[in-house]
Amino acid sequence: MKLLTVLTIEEILELEESIHERLKEDKEYKYDEYVDEADDMDEVPLSLEEYMQEYKRDHHNEYTLDWEHEVEELINERGIAPIYYDKSSGKFYKTQEDIPDTVKQDDIKVVDPMLQFRAARIWNELRRGNYSGSVEGALEVFIAKEFGLDLTVATEISSWNVLTGFIKPKMDALSGEELFYLILKALIGIRNSGINAYIQTAARMACNN
Repeated sequence: MKLLTVLTIEEILELEESIHERLKEDKEYKYDEYVDEADDMDEVPLSLEEYMQEYKRDHHNEYTLDWEHEVEELINERGIAPIYYDKSSGKFYKTQEDIPDTVKQDDIKVVDPMLQFRAARIWNELRRGNYSGSVEGALEVFIAKEFGLDLTVATEISSWNVLTGFIKPKMDALSGEELFYLILKALIGIRNSGINAYIQTAARMACNN
């Protein structure tokens, strides 16, 4: 079944590939300089892929923000629209016209394309079994952007991974679509509850484990 969101899982993966290619092109000029320096010192240079991996490791924050910027640009280029979430019923709607008249406007939350993208990325990484690393990376940027935190601080907070602690026990019982919506609802919940509530939840989960 195709996901209700305007941004389907297939489009997310295609978008990710486009972003990686654009970032690679952006870093190739630095790679050329690196190869010239290696030749001058009679050293064997790394391949471009190896260089990119080292760059991501050594310049994590810079790379993450570059990646975030590319996502925003591609979403704008493709004109991807927000969807709507009714917090009282837990239902999602594709357009405002789809929302029944009986739903209170105060119960409606706008789910922007970037949040859909984050949920789909996390869904995909969880599906692959990557409970830390990639999921924490996606979560740390979300926390930094939502609450205006430095990425270093957000990295520390996201390592207390409330999201996977909450979702992993439910994964086997849920279909792909249901799991995606659970992740999306979790991100909406983090956004609405605030950073202090996230930290308190993380602390409670740590005490219970």
